[in-house]
Amino acid sequence: IYLRPTRERQDGIAARWTENNGNLLARQHLARFQRIGARVIQQDQSIIEDFDSGDGLYTGAATHHIIASPLKSAEVTHGAVVVLLNAGIEPTTLTEATTKLELSTRRFESYMWRQQCLAEAKAKVQLRETLELLDAAQQGTNAETMGQLFCHELERRFGCTRVSIGLVKGQAIRMVSVGNTDDLSKRSAVAESLEGVMEECADQDVEIIYPQPLREDGTIDPAQRRVTYAHSQHSEKFGPCSIASLPLRVTNDLVGVVVLEREQSDPFPPGALPLLRLVAEYIGPSMWTRRLADRKVLAVSRDRFYEFGEKLVGPRHTTLKLIVTAIILVFLLMVVVPVPNRVVAESSLKAMALREIPAPFPALLAEVDVKPGDTVQAGQVLGKLDTLELQLQLNRAIHERGEYQSRFDAAQAERKWSDAAIASQKVEEISNTIRLLQDRLARATLRAPISGIVTKGDLEEYINAPVDPTQVLFEVMDLSSLRVIINVDERDIYRIEVGDEGRFAPAGSPGRRIPFVIKHIIPSAEPKDSNNVYRVEAVLKNPEDAQYLRPGMAGTARINDGYSNTLGILTRRLVDTIRLRLWW
Repeated sequence: IYLRPTRERQDGIAARWTENNGNLLARQHLARFQRIGARVIQQDQSIIEDFDSGDGLYTGAATHHIIASPLKSAEVTHGAVVVLLNAGIEPTTLTEATTKLELSTRRFESYMWRQQCLAEAKAKVQLRETLELLDAAQQGTNAETMGQLFCHELERRFGCTRVSIGLVKGQAIRMVSVGNTDDLSKRSAVAESLEGVMEECADQDVEIIYPQPLREDGTIDPAQRRVTYAHSQHSEKFGPCSIASLPLRVTNDLVGVVVLEREQSDPFPPGALPLLRLVAEYIGPSMWTRRLADRKVLAVSRDRFYEFGEKLVGPRHTTLKLIVTAIILVFLLMVVVPVPNRVVAESSLKAMALREIPAPFPALLAEVDVKPGDTVQAGQVLGKLDTLELQLQLNRAIHERGEYQSRFDAAQAERKWSDAAIASQKVEEISNTIRLLQDRLARATLRAPISGIVTKGDLEEYINAPVDPTQVLFEVMDLSSLRVIINVDERDIYRIEVGDEGRFAPAGSPGRRIPFVIKHIIPSAEPKDSNNVYRVEAVLKNPEDAQYLRPGMAGTARINDGYSNTLGILTRRLVDTIRLRLWW
């Protein structure tokens, strides 16, 4: 019989039998039977195949037939039955044998149901016994009386000669109740010996049976081996007796030990141990809860203080303690370690010297000599307008002025004063027109009014296109006139003054820090986003940093304000709000 693995057992052959051929149970054959059983479970159906036991010398012929069928219970396959039959059986006989084997395996399900029913009945009996025991013990008015009732009921129900209960007190266990006697002193030799038994059980935090049960081969199961020195000493001095000691727990914390003693000739049967474990699980919380309820006010305060101390320095909840310790350490660092204190505000760049060059008169754009980003000097040519038509007009005007000048000279020679006056007036009008045309010709060449950088003037695609004075063709900015405009909240304006230094981080390049110095503070506030802000102007500390900046850039400014601690920086706003509300 092969059983599949579960949480309680490993997979393997659970039972085997052969009629007269022990060789069939050799290791190599058992391994094959195990593989066949696993295959039956996987396929979930019966199989038939030939088997060569290998008894002959290279015969190669089948010596047996194998039939295997799954063991099922409630449609769950738990294992398989593998049966060997002698060779030479007819196929129809093998099929019938397989059918009989399948019918026989159905009894396995009945066996499983019977075992489950017995287990449930046993659990009900244990639960009833435990509830009756608890009900009897609840009549006690305090922890000691309840313990006496527990001891009396356990003696009666389990045939014990003596039952004693001890609870944790400080770092030791002290006996609080003992059965079968009314005058046993807690300082007597028996009481001290029982407390030693309880301490031995508590130190190992596991149930102890003395004498320790033996296996069929007369040895102790290594998994059940316990230290029983105090138990053996107690049995020798005040026995001989059989002892069962079980720890009492409340939420996995050991709070006491119950010790049961019987005659050595009448040890505790294995079936009583599960019920004793169940009883111990209920005794612990009941006794401990009643003991806590019996305390006075001072005792409650003392115990609370001790519990807090144990939790604070004890070995449990290490992760939580590390987290709390880290939080406290971080808090101390936030209070003790000084850090730079800064005023943070939104800011932008503005050029104080910015010149726009529009078209001086309507004309065609003839030439563009610069592009945005180019550095220019004052007077440098930026571009030119088309002057062909102006030049023609100028030549025509000069020619007309010459004609009228000749007329003027002739009229004076002939003493025709009226004609001379008319000619003189025409000469003057044409001279004014010539001067206007010459001025336009001079202004047709667009020059930079100041030294700086071209910020506007990408006009390559507008060459030969008409322009007029309403259009700004070029824009030149003096980089040395850049100013950082900072909008400081009214709650922080008192922290800064002229001469303070800081750094500006552009939003487009936050990794760059541009140092500046505050030059001017506008004394009046301006509303912005439902807050009042003060405008602060600052100049660049290093003029060469202007090459990385452009007017209109937005970013964040941080103004140095000495040193403070991190806690003060984080709580400044909250403290200010509380002071304002409470008038503090």
